[in-house]
Amino acid sequence: MKRPNSPTPISDAALTEAWPEFAEGIERAIDRTLAETWATMRPRCYERLLRGKVEYGDASFNQSLDHLIDEIQQEFLDAANWAFIAYCTTGDAALVTIASEALRGYAQTARVSEYFASPPRALKP
Repeated sequence: MKRPNSPTPISDAALTEAWPEFAEGIERAIDRTLAETWATMRPRCYERLLRGKVEYGDASFNQSLDHLIDEIQQEFLDAANWAFIAYCTTGDAALVTIASEALRGYAQTARVSEYFASPPRALKP
């Protein structure tokens, strides 16, 4: 895994080139139950990514890893809170599952942050 040294801008061409590798990595990581959802979500994610690049330029790509992790964690907190609000409205237990998945995502971002904050580890021969 690449250790980021400093934030760098990303060209439209580089973004377009990097997206398929990222998306295909998701496809390899998910199980069959999520595959159909990802098929719908993938173009929506990419559309939002491009829309954000037009609106914000390279600002997001120039943020530190700590800032990006914080932004991701804020989104997970929002997802859990929106699920709670919907749960209060409907009482649907599936919304509790959504909040728990947000918790899982939040915890994963904390692990990524800790990994990059630690000194590089030497590979054992």
